[in-house]
Amino acid sequence: MLEKLLCATLALGSLGSLLAADAFTGSWKLDVAKSTFASDNPAPKELTLTFTEQGANRIQILKGIAADGSATSTAWTAPLTGGTVNFPAGQGPNGGASVKLVDAQTLVMTQNGKAGASRTYQVSADGKTLTLTQKNEDGRERAKMVFSRQ
Repeated sequence: MLEKLLCATLALGSLGSLLAADAFTGSWKLDVAKSTFASDNPAPKELTLTFTEQGANRIQILKGIAADGSATSTAWTAPLTGGTVNFPAGQGPNGGASVKLVDAQTLVMTQNGKAGASRTYQVSADGKTLTLTQKNEDGRERAKMVFSRQ
């Protein structure tokens, strides 16, 4: 009986930990085969997308190897509930950007002053896949990247 109670307590504790973090939090690996890229935007060799929470902020770090073999890395920080995006010096769009939490599984970043330029992060209902859709200023899709939770 004690063993069953202990197992149930551990299971509920693990479930509680999962429910406490938002859908984005964690590490995601790009599945190049499931992703699509515009002809002028070659597919990277590999990418890892990581979201963490720090206080009231969401931090995104994207690291990988570009199509030409060079290392690539970008990062940003924004409030969990949405707002102004802060980029490290030398990164990010001119004019800045903002994010909006559309729902628990959808986050949209728009480039300030560029109506069509956006990045939409969408986590699947089962929480195992994240799709990042990038659009140019004219609203054309630049990439649809499919990531698997690690």
